[in-house]
Amino acid sequence: MESMPVIVKPHKSTARRACRRSITGASVAVTPPKEGYRRGLTEYPNVLVEQNQLLHARERVARVQAERLGAHASLMTALGGGLADSGDLPKKDAVLPARDRSKAANTSPASSIGVASTGKDAS
Repeated sequence: MESMPVIVKPHKSTARRACRRSITGASVAVTPPKEGYRRGLTEYPNVLVEQNQLLHARERVARVQAERLGAHASLMTALGGGLADSGDLPKKDAVLPARDRSKAANTSPASSIGVASTGKDAS
């Protein structure tokens, strides 16, 4: 008798789920103090405290995501993946946020790695 292959569902990180739940809880917790402040029933520091809790929850989610990406990159490298040579790297302006791309366009590649330009053509 032939056995059926086992289908493994992707595992979602417990830490990731916990962080997402904390964001949901913090988001809900911000509303009453904000509404109370709007109606004049509470002071603004109460709103700031709840907003601070929401910010910390979002930071935890970002930290968990960064750790997962780092672990994935380490795994791919350990399995022999990665960039074959520096020509495989993305262009500098491709990895910058849109607001920083105009700054990168105004700088030469040599200046971004600390090489002083002599003003002479290298050819």
